[in-house]
Amino acid sequence: MEDLTPVEAVITPFYLGGDGRANSSLGDGRLGPQPEEASPADTYIYNPAEPVDGSGEREPENMRRHELRSDIVVYTSEPLLESFRSFS
Repeated sequence: MEDLTPVEAVITPFYLGGDGRANSSLGDGRLGPQPEEASPADTYIYNPAEPVDGSGEREPENMRRHELRSDIVVYTSEPLLESFRSFS
């Protein structure tokens, strides 16, 4: 498979962390540049009768309306310090 990464791209790893309660945006899920020493597993109960509705589009969308659900996990980072441009 051909690598389509732009040559000017800088790959920056981010790591999931928290205290085991990343359910919803009210939880403790963290996304950070360094792995956490000890981070318990986050869990959720999947119910196929209540899917997270998407727009069906391939473009990113605002998912805030879903982030209060306890059957998904949410990881939040500190605000990015640099602006990023889109490569199309």
